[in-house]
Amino acid sequence: MPDQTVKSGEMEDYSFGDAAPPTGYDADSGGYENPPPGWHIFELTEFEIKEHNLWKGKDFGEWTGNQIRPHLTVADGPHKSKTIMDFLPIPTQGRDMPKSLANRWANFIRACGFQAPADRLVPIGFKLHQLIGAKCRAEIVKDTYEDKDRIKVKFFGYNPIKDDAPSGVVKPEKPEDVGLNLDEL
Repeated sequence: MPDQTVKSGEMEDYSFGDAAPPTGYDADSGGYENPPPGWHIFELTEFEIKEHNLWKGKDFGEWTGNQIRPHLTVADGPHKSKTIMDFLPIPTQGRDMPKSLANRWANFIRACGFQAPADRLVPIGFKLHQLIGAKCRAEIVKDTYEDKDRIKVKFFGYNPIKDDAPSGVVKPEKPEDVGLNLDEL
């Protein structure tokens, strides 16, 4: 069926069906409020999958594979409940991942508490739904994209939560706690 454009004056007979809300519906829900730049402890509350995403990189040219879009919500502290969405490559059947994308994926799942063996991109038996509820540390940074200021999760900006890490904005104790600095890719 082809897309149809309908003008607002022609919508008198639009049917909403029974308009029953899904589980988790909140009539008072507002939009996302992003956390400020810095280190935060996040909980992965939900995710989306985008198939056949085109990735571009200096080290590999172009790669087409799937993407996970985790919704990360600050778990506690002064910015509790502020949320940001990230965009990460995920292993895609039949598609060899470029090294930088595979390492970015590994950085993310390791921070969420899952360690892939050296010979696989995912732990044996791992399923994406296991990420729901996982907590990790992530660094939020300022960025410019298409001449617009924004904030995002830093490229390779994930770290596991340490038992002694404070809540809220977290400053790394030493440079190796920051993770790999591959912003130039």
